[in-house]
Amino acid sequence: MEKIVNTLISKKDHKYLKGVFDSYTNTYKYADGVKKFEKYFSKHLTVFDEELMCKFGLLYDHYALQMKNQKARRDLERKALKIYHLVLKKYPHSHKALWGIGRVWWHRKNKRAIFYVQQAYKFAQKRGKKGIYTQNVGLVYESLREYKKAEQWLKKGLREDEKNWGVYVNIVNFYRLTNQFKKSRRYAPIGMRLFQKDTTASFKKTPWGKKVRELFANSESPLPLIKKRRS
Repeated sequence: MEKIVNTLISKKDHKYLKGVFDSYTNTYKYADGVKKFEKYFSKHLTVFDEELMCKFGLLYDHYALQMKNQKARRDLERKALKIYHLVLKKYPHSHKALWGIGRVWWHRKNKRAIFYVQQAYKFAQKRGKKGIYTQNVGLVYESLREYKKAEQWLKKGLREDEKNWGVYVNIVNFYRLTNQFKKSRRYAPIGMRLFQKDTTASFKKTPWGKKVRELFANSESPLPLIKKRRS
């Protein structure tokens, strides 16, 4: 994985790996997802795909959050960062890789995350990727307890992509975290309707699908400081 190559991945393999990523992240089985990706790329050394490499990094990052041992966590985070930096060598404006790096620093509650998430936001906007990437900036400010800035970015992302149930997850969580239940009650029903409409029955039955419904259903309940967050 040290060299940058140009061999395109087949549509069949792309679909397979994307399915692996979705399946194991929706069920929180990140270790199993990592093994599948490692096995594939160990056999296909010349394949390089921006989207899938970033998903590979995300699997490492998610897996790291499950580690109670700090050394084990840092080892997995370093593997994720290595992948993201490799992507940036080939695609310097990759919003996915920049977000991946920012995400690691976000989870460490480190201000270094701000630079990367703002860069990811800038390049995502140029590609027309609005909403979630805007809110990612807000999530970093939220973790740093800069709640005024967090709210501004979260609301901006909501306005940009108001048909996406994911942006409602983030803003409802924010208002629950900051005990602004009148606002969380306002957005939760909208998010729930979009979620019910836009997702499949099989996804709704996964642990992540059930968690989303739980988050909306409990919009009037306090939310403790979040240790784990999907994005």
